[in-house]
Amino acid sequence: MPWAWYNKAVQFFRDVRSELRKVTFPTRKETLASTAVVLIAVFAIAI
Repeated sequence: MPWAWYNKAVQFFRDVRSELRKVTFPTRKETLASTAVVLIAVFAIAI
């Protein structure tokens, strides 16, 4: 039983690693397009 916390921690980090492999990050083009939309919206609201 003294190693139960260790085994749970190891399993947690394995699960985290598994979930991070499922993440898809936006492409540069998508990031720039989203940034442009946000900047335009902020500018429009500021006026």
